[in-house]
Amino acid sequence: VQIGEYGLGPGLGGSGETLVFAHSGGNVGFKAFSAMYPERGEGLVVMTNAENGDNLYAEIVRSVALEFDWPHFKPRIRKRAEIPYRIIELLAGQYCTPSSTNPTAIIEQEKGELFITIPNSEAIDRNRLTPTSESTFFIWGTATTVKFRAEEKKLVIDGIGEIFICDK
Repeated sequence: VQIGEYGLGPGLGGSGETLVFAHSGGNVGFKAFSAMYPERGEGLVVMTNAENGDNLYAEIVRSVALEFDWPHFKPRIRKRAEIPYRIIELLAGQYCTPSSTNPTAIIEQEKGELFITIPNSEAIDRNRLTPTSESTFFIWGTATTVKFRAEEKKLVIDGIGEIFICDK
């Protein structure tokens, strides 16, 4: 049974030879990921025994996808942008979703670089934000992008399937 992009738990994408079903999960001390291309007869399962094992399995999945020329999961090639220090200073601060008084994201500036921390998140402890423009950044090793709307004092975090819009 498929409802949207999900079918009884796994995520579904593509069709025909590009049909893929994938699922990730974990609990304390363990993370796992699986993906299968049924029409191609190809797939993988990666299981880790590490709290941050999702970083490890993501690298393995990207490498396998590149080697087997899978239509999903390949590494994205991005070009780093150089941005003025004054903009970096302007973007640093605490950002909250409208429904929260506690910070949803903390952006810190250190030696001309920006770092993001999502309090109470296993996925984003403290990670460097790499700029692709003066307003768009990505978190290395993830599919998460962070966009700043400086004139509105807003931050948009776009992870896989989740988007958070936060106010400074």
